[in-house]
Amino acid sequence: MVRSFKRFAQGVMRAGLMMLVGLTSLPVLATQAEVRQIMLGESVSISLSGAELFSDYAQLDLSPIQRHFHIDDTAQTSQRIRLRLTPLQAGRVDIPRIQAGNLVIPAQSYEVRDNPQVRIEWDAVPASMWQGQTITQRVKLVLSNPDLPASMGAREISDTNNAPHQHYSAQPISQTLAETKSMAFVHVTQLPLDENLSATHTAHTAQTIQRVSLPQPWVQVQNQQGGRWLFYAPPRQVELQPLPHYLPADLAVGQFELTIERPFWHRLGELHYQTLRITGHQANRLPLIVDWLDTSNPSLERLQVQRQTETALTEAGLVLQQTLTQPYRLNKIKQINQPGCCGFCLGQFAEIRLNVFEPETGKLNTLVIPAQTYWLLPAWVYQIGWGLLILLSALMLWGLFKLGRVAGLWLRLHWQLHRAQTPQQQWQAYQNWAQQRGLGVCQTHQAWLNAYQAKFGDNPKLINKLNQINQAIYQR
Repeated sequence: MVRSFKRFAQGVMRAGLMMLVGLTSLPVLATQAEVRQIMLGESVSISLSGAELFSDYAQLDLSPIQRHFHIDDTAQTSQRIRLRLTPLQAGRVDIPRIQAGNLVIPAQSYEVRDNPQVRIEWDAVPASMWQGQTITQRVKLVLSNPDLPASMGAREISDTNNAPHQHYSAQPISQTLAETKSMAFVHVTQLPLDENLSATHTAHTAQTIQRVSLPQPWVQVQNQQGGRWLFYAPPRQVELQPLPHYLPADLAVGQFELTIERPFWHRLGELHYQTLRITGHQANRLPLIVDWLDTSNPSLERLQVQRQTETALTEAGLVLQQTLTQPYRLNKIKQINQPGCCGFCLGQFAEIRLNVFEPETGKLNTLVIPAQTYWLLPAWVYQIGWGLLILLSALMLWGLFKLGRVAGLWLRLHWQLHRAQTPQQQWQAYQNWAQQRGLGVCQTHQAWLNAYQAKFGDNPKLINKLNQINQAIYQR
């Protein structure tokens, strides 16, 4: 009995040892996904572990998964890498077996269902863009439950010379509320400026095309269970076209608007301001604007220009705007005076021209502000003008005062007539009004009427009223 038990124990040990040897010769397998049925916005995890984990993972071709899922591999330890897979769209997804060295992700299938509470749509992006442009990724989100909060996020990009920069709206650019809540978010990528890219292109060789991968922003929706749903933008690449070789590599690219505000009338020696404003759409940066006032005019004194730059995100994309305020004086009138102008001077500001690259036409475009005429006046002209303005204002105030006094006397007359209880009191009210209007002391009704007609003309209604008062007084 004891011998039989020993033989049995030895057999078990031999079998265990053989199984252990067999297992060490097999490749390291990754554990399969936790779930097979998932909903759009949810995530699944794949856990990777084993010897030579990081070297094998660096050689692992994840493109079959990346076509259908966004992969987040930031959860790593010294012994394990956890992949969080978030589906990009609904439908059936079949992932083939993927292997690198001893690391294996087995074949698996997922059924991704639509999210009944969220409808999301990412707008298409152009297939190619010019170097120095910006590219906009817009997304429209509709929530069946208006109480669910949503926001946009994006992974930070390392700040290098050729890395694209990004701007995005964490909160909705626009929002409408009804039975559902509709929102729009915007993510803008500033395409890099690579001088070497333009240098490699000449008139005799084909254009060098560089492909740039766009960042994958996401929209996060907080659900009623306290969790979150993530909706990633699909992986996208655009062709980055270099500028033509005959143009400088740092030329501003985009759609630009150039406007200016400058006075027409100038006073000799007084400080004036010109405001130049440039606005750029789909532009990586604004063109550099240097001194635009005529530097050859010796009578023109320019002070330090003030620059203010603003950046705004709209549904159309990134809008850059720079406002330049130039203070200046015109100090000498004789050097630009014309014979016979009696100290008045008619001058002209020079034309302003700015070269930019128009992406829609693929050609150089020149923004032009035409030359503008101005008047330069000596100080005594402004003094006379201000004096006339003050005199005219005083006359207007005097006229308004007189008009108000006449209206007040007329209202007082009607108030006294309304309160008068006898014809004699009514006649007394008319006499008081006549004295205040400068008609003098009128003892009789006829004298009152004669004075009134001499100053104001005929008034049949008033004549009839006074005749009635006169008859009422004498009838008594």
